[in-house]
Amino acid sequence: MTLFLGYDPSEKGKNGVAAIQVVSNVPKVADTATVRDSAKAMSWLQAHVGTAAAVGIGTLLA
Repeated sequence: MTLFLGYDPSEKGKNGVAAIQVVSNVPKVADTATVRDSAKAMSWLQAHVGTAAAVGIGTLLA
C-alpha cells in the first residue's frame, strides 16, 4: 500500500485535505476533511504523514 496526501487551499473555512491509498495500482479514498485554515490542514496532514509517499498542494495561497 502507498499513501498520498493532498491539500487544496481555498477560501476561509473551506480548505480541503485528503489521504488516498493505492493498493495493487487501485486508488481508494482513505480519509478526507474540510478544515478552517492552513494551520488546521497542517495538523490533519501531520496525523497521516508517517506513512505517506508524497504530498500534493493545489496552490500556495496560505
